[in-house]
Amino acid sequence: MDLRTTAYHEAGHAVASFYEGVRLRRVSVIPDKKDNTAGHVKHHRCGGPSLAWDTSARNRTRMEKSVLIALSGPAAQRRYSPRSVRHYHGYRDYQNAVGSILHFTGTDEEMGAYLHLMEIRAKQMINRPGFWPCVEALANELLVRKEIKGAEAWDIISAAIQRCEEKPRPRREGANLQILPKVVKESIQRIEGLVTPSGAVVPAKPGKGGKG
Repeated sequence: MDLRTTAYHEAGHAVASFYEGVRLRRVSVIPDKKDNTAGHVKHHRCGGPSLAWDTSARNRTRMEKSVLIALSGPAAQRRYSPRSVRHYHGYRDYQNAVGSILHFTGTDEEMGAYLHLMEIRAKQMINRPGFWPCVEALANELLVRKEIKGAEAWDIISAAIQRCEEKPRPRREGANLQILPKVVKESIQRIEGLVTPSGAVVPAKPGKGGKG
């Protein structure tokens, strides 16, 4: 993996940590021959007791945070350069993810489905508005500095978010009710005030100059 691709991979981990509220210790693209890694991100534990003996709902949430952070590195690399991805890239990331999920699943089939779900969530996180500019900002800084302390990485990400917030956001289009299941369609209409809780349709208000 080349240096720029590594920077995007590690930046993906780091920005996911930021979004999940997990403090960073260090972000690096310096290869470690001992651990056989091209770079690494060190962050604080997601907290809570050991997953091995506590599978409570609260600990499941912590586990999912940890797994999202692990899978966001490969997801960022895939978005930046799909052709760069090899089957052995992110091996340790997936190893950590599977090791965490195993405590909350009963069969290999369930574990595989859970892992796939978390991969989808990691991809959605990477594509969330404002996320990618943070990855780009941190990756570019890593290319210059090679290693960044956690607090400094936090500041770089915060600054990128602020720049995104200063830009005008595109107008959000309404949901296409024609392609949604009936129950979802009715929920959206109710939220928008088009349908009363009893199911009656609220007549649309006439526009200016229109007839009542």
